[in-house]
Amino acid sequence: MKFSGGQIGFIIFFIVAFIGGLIWAYSKDKITNSKYYPGAWKMIIYVIAGFIGLFLMIKAAKSF
Repeated sequence: MKFSGGQIGFIIFFIVAFIGGLIWAYSKDKITNSKYYPGAWKMIIYVIAGFIGLFLMIKAAKSF
């Protein structure tokens, strides 16, 4: 499937605007989040580890 020049331009604009919005929102909430949620980074690690574990279990189940 080929994209037109306008579609590619919109995709690039959207990605840049979305990432810019995420960075702006994060920088705005950085102080508040560290004050009220001091151990939130641990939960992110646990969730990522859970997804990796689930992925590995599915891969192992498919290999049998």
